Formats: sequence, structure tokens, C-alpha cells
Amino acid sequence: MLNIRHVKGILIAPDGSFRSFGVHSDAPTEKLTDINFHDSAFKMKVSGTKWFKNLKQRYGLDYNDYTITRQGMDWAAKGMILFIHAGASPVDVYYVLTPAQMSSEQGELFKESYGDLKKQITDDGSYFEGYIFDSDGNYANDGTVYGLDDFYERMGLITSVYVSKCHR
Repeated sequence: MLNIRHVKGILIAPDGSFRSFGVHSDAPTEKLTDINFHDSAFKMKVSGTKWFKNLKQRYGLDYNDYTITRQGMDWAAKGMILFIHAGASPVDVYYVLTPAQMSSEQGELFKESYGDLKKQITDDGSYFEGYIFDSDGNYANDGTVYGLDDFYERMGLITSVYVSKCHR
């Protein structure tokens, strides 16, 4: 299951395997450490792992803008999914950068995680945005989706009838 509430992000490979990184904190910025920031946490917890190296991806080597979000756009074009937990009190924000066509393994992971993700986002009073990319790195399917249910519908993961029944 995908649990994004307490981490800064999750990278999901086409085979459905994933690694989370960072620790989400609502503490004032001056009290945060490297583990509380997306880029430094990714470098510490994921980029040097055998798992990441097996994906044959590089992190931050081709950009003047080394942010994880910029890199995530390229990863989405290559079939990976980057799930980001951003923002701070009073409103957290969850972003997904995804390929237009998830692999069946990625789709199953999201289907299995729907109820938990919906609860996390709802309980936290959070905001959700999905960004969908084609294999050329351009926005696909109208590019941006606002709301978890709309994202699931757009990606063909759950129909609106199912979504309605799950949350009555």
C-alpha cells in the first residue's frame, strides 16, 4: 500500500516496486533537517540504492534545476511515477507525476491503495493534483487533474460508480 502521509515522496517503478524517502514534518523551516526536504532525502535514501541503479536512471545530472519535481517529469515520461508530499500547515498537498499509461503493476498498486490514499487526503484536509505525461515528456490527457477521484477516473483505475460506493 502507498502511504504518503509521513514521507516526502515515493518513486514507483514500472514493475510496481517502490521506495519512499524523507520524513514529512510541519515544524518551522529552521527546525527541519535534510531528511525533511525532497531533494536531500531522495539523495540520502534512494538515489544510491541498488534498486534505483537497476532502473538505469540518473538523478540531477542533466539539469541546472536539480529539483525532484523536474526530474519526476522525465521519469514519468519513462514509465515511472513520482508521488510527492508537499506543503505545510494548514494545508498539505499531494502531487503525482505519472505516465499517461501506467503499467498493470502500477495500476494494481494504485487500485489497492485507493481507500488508504482517500482517507489520508480527506483526514488531513489535503489537496491533490495529478500531472500526466506522454512518452515525449509533454502533458497528456489534458495534463492536470484536480482531486484523487478525478485522477483515478482519468487513469481508468476506478469508475465513478465505484468511487461513489466506496465513500458513502
